[in-house]
Amino acid sequence: MLLVLPVAANSLAEGLSQRPETTTAPDAIQPSAPVQPGQTVILQEEGTLSPGGPVLPDDSLFEQHIFEGTEGQTVNILMESNQFNTYLILVDPVGQVLSYSNDVDPTSMSSELTVTLPNSGFYRVIANAFEPTGQGDYIVTIKEVDAQTSGE
Repeated sequence: MLLVLPVAANSLAEGLSQRPETTTAPDAIQPSAPVQPGQTVILQEEGTLSPGGPVLPDDSLFEQHIFEGTEGQTVNILMESNQFNTYLILVDPVGQVLSYSNDVDPTSMSSELTVTLPNSGFYRVIANAFEPTGQGDYIVTIKEVDAQTSGE
């Protein structure tokens, strides 16, 4: 499989490769952000960035999560980990980077985006680490947000 991103999580890169497989003993994490009024969970998935997984040209690990969105729909995407500094990218249905995030705030290792989708189709969330050596468990949560709730 070949994934081409005009901008990869923590570098300007294209393509991916595989690393030799090894194992790790991750710690469990729990999502910290409850669903608020006006929000619906579209997707919530746990993942692990670990040796043996797909890598970007800067040798950083990544995983992708796919969801179906509708033109004009506002979504909030949150990536959380207590093991590494997260970095996420939202890629639109035609493969263009729509948005990316490193931090919820300067003291957090979580990443968050709130985006109004420009087209209907399947979107990819690229889960990555800010540092090329980052690895561990994480949770990605995608919520539909009522435009009035999000302030748009």
